[in-house]
Parts: sequence; structure tokens; C-alpha cells
Amino acid sequence: MANEVEEIKQRLDLAEVIGGYLPLAKAGTGSLKARCPFHQEKTPSFYVSRDKQMWYCFGCGEGGDLFTFVMKMEGMEFREVLKILADKAGVKLPEWKPEERSEREQVLEALALAARFYAAALADAPQAAASREYLRSRGVSPAMTAAFNLGWAPDSWDALQLALKKRGVKANDLEKSGMVLRRERGSGWYDRFRNRLMFPIRDASGRTVGFSGRVLAPETKEAKYINTPQTLVYNKSAALYGLDLARQAMREKDQAIVVEGNLDVIACHQIEMKNVVAASGTALTGEQLRILARYTRNLAIAFDSDSAGQNAARRGIELAIAQGFTMRVITIPAGAGKDPDECIKKDERVWREAVASAAHYMDYLIAAETAGRDLTDPAIKKKIGNALLSEARKIPDAIEQTHWLQKFSALLAVPEAILQEQMGRLSKAGTGPGGAKKSGISGAKDELHPAPSRPRLLSESFLALLFVRPELVAAATAATPPEILTGDDLRELYKAGVASYTQTGHFSAPPAGGAAAPDLSGNIEHNLLSRMILKGERDYASLSATAAEEELRTLQDALRGLNRSARLEDLRRRMRAAEQIGDQSKVAELEASARELMSSI
Repeated sequence: MANEVEEIKQRLDLAEVIGGYLPLAKAGTGSLKARCPFHQEKTPSFYVSRDKQMWYCFGCGEGGDLFTFVMKMEGMEFREVLKILADKAGVKLPEWKPEERSEREQVLEALALAARFYAAALADAPQAAASREYLRSRGVSPAMTAAFNLGWAPDSWDALQLALKKRGVKANDLEKSGMVLRRERGSGWYDRFRNRLMFPIRDASGRTVGFSGRVLAPETKEAKYINTPQTLVYNKSAALYGLDLARQAMREKDQAIVVEGNLDVIACHQIEMKNVVAASGTALTGEQLRILARYTRNLAIAFDSDSAGQNAARRGIELAIAQGFTMRVITIPAGAGKDPDECIKKDERVWREAVASAAHYMDYLIAAETAGRDLTDPAIKKKIGNALLSEARKIPDAIEQTHWLQKFSALLAVPEAILQEQMGRLSKAGTGPGGAKKSGISGAKDELHPAPSRPRLLSESFLALLFVRPELVAAATAATPPEILTGDDLRELYKAGVASYTQTGHFSAPPAGGAAAPDLSGNIEHNLLSRMILKGERDYASLSATAAEEELRTLQDALRGLNRSARLEDLRRRMRAAEQIGDQSKVAELEASARELMSSI
């Protein structure tokens, strides 16, 4: 398999693959940069080396190669990513035997077969006529039925089991996928979904990870919708309906529209508004927001006009703001429909205008807080003012914050200075920057990736310089032993680099062939290697030859000085210990060592 992995890396350019996810900008010779998709930040600290085919984020410490990037972006295992990238690169992989497949792969295969079974049943089964008629009445076209792979679960206790058993799927795998339940009495299982219109829930790559089933019989007492439970591959908190069909449009438009229902998503896609997904539940979660942040930081929320939908919108807005999203709220005009699907059916133009005129979240909150309330009542005015100020204090930009304070002042007939004073009181009562609660994802680099000590920082800079300035390696290695560096990992990387340079003349790559050849990408932590290379390209690649030589001398002098200081402190500590036990000969020996070390300065 190693040969296929290397062939994929040779055929695919890391920068092009990452560029399909993130907008990359030039960052010096051979490097590109972007805002990191794995943590919240305003200034780009995510770097890609085109020459070395590596990436690293100096903000959160994540890094690696082509495979690690896609694995992290898509939340997939290595073999899943291997198959996707092999297809993309046109590399043929050897077939895996069934017993070699992981439990996760077996569950995914069972779900894929279930989706095919339900789609075929919807298309062909006479008993599915009611579901086909329902979709027709809701205006769902055959093209959308196919695009979203809609299906129908037969009104049977074991139809799915029997069909998939013929395809070699074990009941245990179906149970792990959430598609069947074990009988409470007796042995065996029964199908979870029966006589329901089936909506496959897919991940960003289009793989079915779960289902949502809608009952159509009006007389039933069962829940209108039931969903796949939590499984190895399905996490309700991270699921976004329609993500696989929306992600490219979200990148292109730099905006995601989040709606509440599956049919809302389908209705939008049917009118070519494809940057639309649905939250799997009533409110956006932190995990869903982290996924959306891979594609855009601009969100527009359009939840149902009932109170539950509006409350969900409020909760989603607050969480999204805490994670650094720019938020807008889409409001459907009264009488135009309770949700996007209904609005589109009545008048597509009204929905498009509602999207185009989506209000800034603060305008939405003002409208929500003041609707039907008497602003001349001091108690109500106080309550509204505190609610709005609590949101305004979370805004990091002073100019934008002042804009809203001025608007509140005009609305409430309260001087801006008084509002500013009250906001200060609220901030002191809160927690975190500006009084706002800290979110689960922090943009602070010192929280995500603590700053290294000075000896560690100098050691990293020394190594980073050698990776991009090979002309300095001979002079550097002749005068700088590994022991002078801080950290076992850096010393090991240095030794491997020196061995590589000795055999091949290249510090940045393992020597070719031989079992004894040090392997920089295997034996050394990949993130460390990525960081050193990208740090070198960022900080040193553009230096002139003279400046690079001066930088090397400065780093060597600093490392030697710190090393001497550390050794002197160790000698003093050992001398104190020898004095305490009365070992004068040892004290004299250590004093001589200390004098010798001092004389070398």
C-alpha cells in the first residue's frame, strides 16, 4: 500500500487540494497561507509548502501532509481518505478482503445498501404510491428525488433485513448502523423504519451516515419524524442535511443558509439556491458550526416563524457569534409561509427577496426584543436595554460596537454615555474577554498552542533555518552538537537531518534506500516536521545569504549561551548537594568543572 500512497502524493498537488477547501494567498517563496479551518482566527497562521507538500498551522499546532489534511477536514479514517484520493488521482488500489474492512467501513457499506434499497422501493413498489404522491404534492421534482436519494421504507418488520442479508450484510452490522432494533422478546431484530418516507443523511463526501424517516399516514400515533440514533458514523450534533450538495456553493458564495427542515433544503436546491443546509434538530450546535467554518464564516439563518423556530434561531445566533461568524437572519414576511419550502411554493420571488434582505443579527434582536412592548415603560426599557447591551458587549470591533450603541440610544431615548456605562457594568459581571463567555473554540493562539520557552524557541528556529537554507548546514552541524538543542524530539529530528545530509547532501529529506536510513516522515512526529519546514519558509527563505549567515551565528551564540547557563546551574545544584553531605572532594571536582566552563565564555 505504501507504493500507492506515494503515487497519490506525486499525482496530487497538496496546494490544489487544500485550495479546494480554503482560499489560499501567497506567503513568500513556495508558500501559501490561509485562515486555519481548524480553529477560529482573524490573521492567517495556516501555511502550505508547495515544495515540501506539507501544511502547518502556527496557531493551533495542527499539521501534516495531503492525507492528514483531508482526514481532519472530512472526519474520515485513513483508508476512507485513501480511497477518495486514489479515485481523484486515478490510482488503482488493491482490493480489501471483507474480513480486512474496519467496523466503520462495514457500517457505512450497510447504510449505502440500505439507501439503495429504500430508493428502489420508492421508485417501484406499488405500496409506495402514497409517498410518491406526497412528494409530487410538495412539488419535489424527480431530479431532486434522485439528487437527495429519497426513498421509502416498506411497511414490514423485516423487509430491509431480508434484502440486505442477500447482499451479505450481517444483522449485527445493521444493528450497529441503527437500522434495526433487537427484539425485546425472543431472538432476532426488527426494522427501525417502517412505512416512512426516507431522507438519507450524508456526510460532506456524500456517504450515507444515517436516515430521517417521515411518517405519512395521518392516523398514526407515531412520531412524525424518527432519526437514526447515535452510531459509529452518525452524530446528530454534527449532521447537516444537504451538506454534500451545498458545500461547493457555500465556498463560491462565501455564505451558508441554514434552514430547519429537510424539505426546506430540497425546495431551495430545486430553485438553484444550493448553498443551503438544514440543522439536524432545532438549533445549531458547536459541532455543526465547526463544520460550516470549513466553507464559510458567513451564515444566514432561516428557521420557522413559530416560537420554537425563533428560539432555535436565537440560540444558533449566540453560539455562532461566539465562534466568530458573521450572522444574518432571514425573515419570511407575514402571510408568505411559515417556512422556506412553503414560501417558495407560494412565491419564489418573495423568498429570494427575503434572502437578499436578510437582517444583521443585531437588527433581528432589536426587532425580537421590542416587538409589541411599551418602550415608554422604564422597567421594560431597562429589560430591553440590558438584553441588547449583553449582545453588543460581545462585539470585538469598537467602531461596530459604537454603531449599535448609537442605534440603541435613539431607540430607547437613553444617552449613549449611560448605555456605555451600563455595558461596562454588564461586562464586569460576565466572564471572558469583554465580559462575554468564552466559546468552546478559542481564537487565542496562546490558549490553543502555548508559546514555547526561549530555549525551545531558539532550537526550533535553528532547525527551521537549516531546512530551507541548505548552504548553511555544513557550518551549522560542525559547530552545533544535538545536545545543545532543547527537547528530545528536536534533537532526534536534528540527528536524522544530519544523517540525511551526510548521505544525500539534503537536510530536508531522508536518504534514499537502505533499512538504516532515517525516515523523517515516519520516525519523527509529522506535525513537528511540518512546523519546522513551514516556519523556515515563512521566516528565513527570503533572507539574503549574508543575513542568513548572520542569523545562524546569532542562533548558535544564543543556544551556546543558554546551554552554558543551564550546565552552570546544574553544577551549582550538584555542589550544594555535595556540601550538604560533606563530600569536599566532589565539591572541588565540581568547582573545577564550573571554572573550566566559565573560562570558555
